[in-house]
This record gives sequence, C-alpha cells and structure tokens, in this order.
Amino acid sequence: MSATGRGAARVDADFYATPAWCVDRLLDLGDYACPFAQADAFTAMEPAVGDGAIVRAVDAWRARRTMPPLSWVGTDIVDRGAGDVCRFAVEDFARSGPRLLAAADPVAAITNPPFRLALPFAQHFVEHGAWFAMLLRINWLGGEERHAFLRENMPAVYVLPNRPSFNEEGTTDATEYAWFIWNAAGEIVAPSVRILDLTSAEERRALRVTTTVRREQTALPFDAAPMTQTKM
Repeated sequence: MSATGRGAARVDADFYATPAWCVDRLLDLGDYACPFAQADAFTAMEPAVGDGAIVRAVDAWRARRTMPPLSWVGTDIVDRGAGDVCRFAVEDFARSGPRLLAAADPVAAITNPPFRLALPFAQHFVEHGAWFAMLLRINWLGGEERHAFLRENMPAVYVLPNRPSFNEEGTTDATEYAWFIWNAAGEIVAPSVRILDLTSAEERRALRVTTTVRREQTALPFDAAPMTQTKM
C-alpha cells in the first residue's frame, strides 16, 4: 500500500511490494510481541501476498537466526509469482476470507493490504481469531466507516519512524506507516502505541530480499470457488 493523490501514479491492483526492513523492525520486537519471531514452526498466511516480498523477508529474518521455515499459505487477486515461496491460490480475500481462513487455519498472518480493503481483511481475521499484523498508513485509525470496528477491536500500533519507499527510486510519500496488530482470540492486551527502532539509510536502500526458501508445492485445502475480483 502507498498513499495516493500526492502526485504518484497509481499501481495496478494497488500492488506495492513491502521493503524487507519494515518486516525486520516488527520481528525485532521478539517473540513476546510477534509469533513470527518464535522459534517454533507453524502455518502462516499472507492474504495479499503479491510477489512474496513479506514471505521472503520473514523467511530471511528467521534463517539468520537458524529458526525453522514456516508453512506459508498465500492468496492474491493476481498471480505475481508468489508460488515460489508459498502455497498460493488466486483468491479475493476481501470477499472469501472466512472460507480461506477456515481451510488454512493459520496461527498468524501478516500482510500489506490495499488500503480500501484493509477493513474487511481485519474483520475476517478478528472473526477467525488468529494473530495478525497489517502494514497501514497511520491515518487508517480515522474514518467513519472504520469507527465502530476500531472502537470494539482496537489494535496495538507499532510506528515505523522511517517512511518506507515502495518503488525502485527510493522516494517516499507524504505519510507515516505503522504495523497494526491484533492478538489471537482470548488474549486480552491493552491497545498501545509504540515507536519501532530506526533503520539506517543503507538498510533502507536494500529494498528487497531476493533469496527464496523453496518449498514443495502441495495443493491448498480451499474449496473450489469462482474467482470474483473486488473492484479496485
């Protein structure tokens, strides 16, 4: 996701690959705050997986600490090659989230969703009860359409003090970003705001993780359903 209306051209299907350092700062919090930093392997989900940038970043962070690879399930409305890093299906999570979550049953999920679809994504995950994190502009906390949901399901907010760049030129837009985190069902944690660590310019210039943890591709357990894209 990237802010629009500030002179930047809109990317098809709101595809903005996430820089690895954004993921690293979240996982650097440790396992008390983020299951992706736990040593155990589990089933994880990326419902707006794009080309697999977030999956690669998590895999690389864990590999540097000799943690076992996760079992990833990924979906997106466009196939951008994420099948190299996860079990992938072309699916519209905003419309079909309950069915997909029931089939995959992830322990945790992480994603950078299209801004306009972040609310149904969050609603599906809260209903399912998995821990999940979404990279969003901080102004997602405002808006009448999200008011009722956020009053009842306020996330913890982990602010990135450096603005991410979602393009090869390294330019940023005029807004701040944060990881919004909802805990698994039954875990009562008071909502909080925390500022994550700074990231050096050198690390931020290394936009992408190119190494891939190759996995045996097995069929996804999703029931077959006609693909209907959400209007972007």
